[in-house]
Amino acid sequence: METVVVEGREGRTTDFVGELVVPVVTTYRDDKPRWAEFRLYRKPDDEGYVIWRTGNSLIYHSIDSDCETRDGRESGFPKRVRDLDKDAEPCLKCQPPWPDQMPGDTEVRAEEPRHTVSHCKNAAEVVDSLTWDPKTKRRVWTEPVSELLMAANKADPAFQSISQSPTIRL
Repeated sequence: METVVVEGREGRTTDFVGELVVPVVTTYRDDKPRWAEFRLYRKPDDEGYVIWRTGNSLIYHSIDSDCETRDGRESGFPKRVRDLDKDAEPCLKCQPPWPDQMPGDTEVRAEEPRHTVSHCKNAAEVVDSLTWDPKTKRRVWTEPVSELLMAANKADPAFQSISQSPTIRL
């Protein structure tokens, strides 16, 4: 078991003790500027599981952009062009110039990693947390979630009974 520390925006952190159940599942591709990573940890003493999801992005926006996140907040956080990732890409909607076309002290709004940490009492709650879409109010089995749950099924006996349920299929 290890102590895992998740560092969020503005210095916020959370930590937990756990053991990684399966290797990290990622949607990363060289040709996509956004990707997700999923980690599943088992807590000590049968206390349950922790799901750590990270949404990553290399996208930046104009400082005066009207681009918003899905929940209506302004996209990105202020950052100087010189501090952008070397692979940063301009937003296709607000279309700021490429970094090499702006002075280094120009301010833009860069998207940053978004971390979500969910504590679950058991394997069934893990499945519920990963597959329930509150917007559509239905179960959604994305490719990375399916990959994570299939790997968990092989690595942890608690997931084997879940995958054999008539209502939950991997």
